[in-house]
Amino acid sequence: MDDRRIIILFVKFPQPGQVKTRLARTVGDEVAVGIYRQLVMRLVRMLRRVDVEEVRICFDPAEKHLEIDRWLRPVWLTMGEEDSAGEEPVNETALVFRPQSTGDLGERLESAFSETFRESEEVGSSAARVIAIGSDCIEIDEGTFQGTWKALETRDVVFGPTADGGYYLIGMNLSHPVLFENIPWSTEKTLETSLKRAGESGLKVAVLDEKNDIDTEEDWHRAKAMLGNGGESSGV
Repeated sequence: MDDRRIIILFVKFPQPGQVKTRLARTVGDEVAVGIYRQLVMRLVRMLRRVDVEEVRICFDPAEKHLEIDRWLRPVWLTMGEEDSAGEEPVNETALVFRPQSTGDLGERLESAFSETFRESEEVGSSAARVIAIGSDCIEIDEGTFQGTWKALETRDVVFGPTADGGYYLIGMNLSHPVLFENIPWSTEKTLETSLKRAGESGLKVAVLDEKNDIDTEEDWHRAKAMLGNGGESSGV
């Protein structure tokens, strides 16, 4: 396939009081920040092994570009313990950083997809397959992306559902702004409403296996074993 495959990872600058706020209610702001850093670093290391042309870090707030770059670029470039032993693999995937737009989650997602598709066309790619993920789902792996790329061969949009009614992944071949308009974000109706909107728009949809987000201390304790030694000490 000649399609340009791109993954968008949404991240926030790891600042107390600004990330994992539900988790912070029971573990405290500083511990919640440490956990958030682990989740993001685990995903960045995993993305090194995905067969993709570009990984795009969409960060917030916009003025933290330098700090985000200094945090995540070394993670991307440095071999971790989870990588295979022997020579470091040559990673030709482009890592780029783009600030998130303003507005609610829907506006930020729509802007990120539109910008990504537009920039892909500007570099001469007639087609692109773009996947956006957040940093809350520890269960995403290389197989998740392989399944999404495959589904996008015959579907217009792919959703990865979470147990709480949202989604951990959305993939598209073209920008579909209607999927991000007037959606009840961060509720049990998020995915249901998104699927209804896709159906009303005549889009062909694929739904992946359900996975769990990490929003609470209970979620975190269930997920810790999956991190192994790949992150920093969280203090819990």
